[in-house]
Amino acid sequence: MKERIIGADLGTKTLGLAISDRLGVAAHPLETFRFERGNYKGAKDYLYALCQKEAVTTIAIGYPLHMSGAMSERAQSVARFKDEFTAEHPDVAMHLVDERLTTVMANKMMVAASMGAKHRHEVIDSAAAVLILESYMQRSRQHENQ
Repeated sequence: MKERIIGADLGTKTLGLAISDRLGVAAHPLETFRFERGNYKGAKDYLYALCQKEAVTTIAIGYPLHMSGAMSERAQSVARFKDEFTAEHPDVAMHLVDERLTTVMANKMMVAASMGAKHRHEVIDSAAAVLILESYMQRSRQHENQ
C-alpha cells in the first residue's frame, strides 16, 4: 500500500481538499474548508491537522498560473502559502501542481452530471482538488515508469 496524498485547491476563503486511496490509484473529494478571507494561518493549521489525522506527508496544491504560463497574483499567494507551510511543518512535502482550467473542468463535469448550481457551488473546490491530485498522481506514476 502507498502513502495517501492530499490534494488542495486554495482560494481566498476556501481550501478544497481531496485525498488519494490507499492504493494510490484514485482521488476522492474530502471537503471544502472555509475560513475568513485572508486567514491563511487558519487554513495552514487545519491542513496540518488533517495531515496528522490521515498520516499524510505529501500534499499536492494547485498552482494557478495564467494561461500564458506567467505567474498570477493567486499563484504568488499559493507560493507564499507553500513556503510558510513547509517552513512551519518540514515533515510534510508540498508540491505545486499546475492547475490551469481545473475549476473550469470540474464545473463542466458537474454540469454534465446535472448537478444543480447551489450544490456545484458547495463542492467545486473539493472537485478541483480531486483534479489537482489526479494530475499529481499521474505525473508521479509517469516519473516512476521512466
